[in-house]
Amino acid sequence: MVFVATAAPIVSGAMAERIRLWPFLAFIVVLTAVIYPVQGAWQWGGGWLAELGFADFAGSTIVHSCGGWAALTGCLILGARNGKYGTKGEIRLMAPSSLPLATLSTFILWLGWFGFNGGSQLALASGADAIAMAMANIYANTCVAAMGGVVVAAVATQLLYRKVDLTMALNGALAGLVAITAGPDTPGLGASILIGGVGAAIVMAGVPLLDKLRIDDVVGAVPVHLFAGIWGTMAVPLTNPGASFATQAIGVLAIGAFVSVASAIVWLVLKTTVGLRVSAEDEEAGLDRVELGMAAYPEFSRDSVAV
Repeated sequence: MVFVATAAPIVSGAMAERIRLWPFLAFIVVLTAVIYPVQGAWQWGGGWLAELGFADFAGSTIVHSCGGWAALTGCLILGARNGKYGTKGEIRLMAPSSLPLATLSTFILWLGWFGFNGGSQLALASGADAIAMAMANIYANTCVAAMGGVVVAAVATQLLYRKVDLTMALNGALAGLVAITAGPDTPGLGASILIGGVGAAIVMAGVPLLDKLRIDDVVGAVPVHLFAGIWGTMAVPLTNPGASFATQAIGVLAIGAFVSVASAIVWLVLKTTVGLRVSAEDEEAGLDRVELGMAAYPEFSRDSVAV
């Protein structure tokens, strides 16, 4: 239940600030009730990917790439926020509303990932389940992968921009967590740090790549969950002798094709029937007011009333 619920906010983060609430929720119903269970059963339900030997311990592809593909197709069909990209190729940076909340949220996710990966051991009935090569090892690898992602993102942004980019550092941590999720049970600490660090580097390259392609991903969800998820899945054979690169690639491509096609069909049906986007005026006013009838930041509102 929690894993399928994880795939949904990947989509909402990427498509925020311009999608209508109810069409989005309609898509999430299809994603969580049909698309996710079908591809998840291919591995965790003992389906054909499980028979091939596809390895995805806690869902770098089954959970995170699934949400990433759904988000990517949605962003392509929905279009960018108004003013994000200029007519001459310029890119307008739209700053996040609250860096403290973004930081807090990242730490909450970091903590939750111990349940995400550690709980996927699915056993704590004996001492063997709680020590090396089981839950304790998974916890340690999960944590240091996130640490590797933070360090790579922080150092790289300092070298590139002469200052640490906090948003990129936070996404670096998440990229490390996503990357290690496919195989947190087999690496050592050094390999886990490397897997997480490479995941962060991929995100740092993926965010500007999407902007160059004029694909508006508000929070960098596609690079974090899709790109880093693919990397983590393909990295499993580096530390797990029971996995093969060919089988991993088959799983990544099959799930990517299925989720992308299914998601695109649902998005297009919603777009042609009820519509996906709010109006330009509503987008400018803010979806908190238009869709929910309240102000998320009343202190900045012109019509706020002191009581």
